[in-house]
Amino acid sequence: MLDRNIGADRVCISKADSSCYGGYYQWGRETDGHESTASNIANTQATAISSVGDTFHYGFNDWTTADTDGSLRQQNWGKTDGTVLCPTGYRVPTKSEFQAELDLNSPFDDSNFNAFLKLSVAGFHDANDGTMTQQGEAAYYWSQDANDTGTTHAKAIAFVPSQIVAPHIAPRSQGYQVRCIKD
Repeated sequence: MLDRNIGADRVCISKADSSCYGGYYQWGRETDGHESTASNIANTQATAISSVGDTFHYGFNDWTTADTDGSLRQQNWGKTDGTVLCPTGYRVPTKSEFQAELDLNSPFDDSNFNAFLKLSVAGFHDANDGTMTQQGEAAYYWSQDANDTGTTHAKAIAFVPSQIVAPHIAPRSQGYQVRCIKD
């Protein structure tokens, strides 16, 4: 896996290092400015999946009315050509791949923060009201996996240091971190 979150200024030096939080991506969305904590927010849905501007869309389970089954966005997040989100040669991991990395690197116990992944407690950009939530307390990382067909949710990994690490299902409009994996 990459040594940092997408959009981070550096590798984390502590779990609460805000310079390593990176962007707060809505599921399946490319880098377009919406991932910034200073992005515009709107209680609307986009009508496309690319070139939709820098607005973080909140108030709905999915940030867009296009690609309702998530297949195009899942395909985009699987690209390794550097055109969507991850650098060339990398892609967003599946939930199973992310879980396997966590099992190997055990990053959640405060005593072993020096594990390779160095995951931060960046919190999330809330899909309900567009606010930043749980910074310094917990973290949520997207996988490239859509949830079951017909839903407006996707699969993620959630953690609260020294307490839990668990698979997580969330509305696609939540703003979570992304950590890419080498293909």
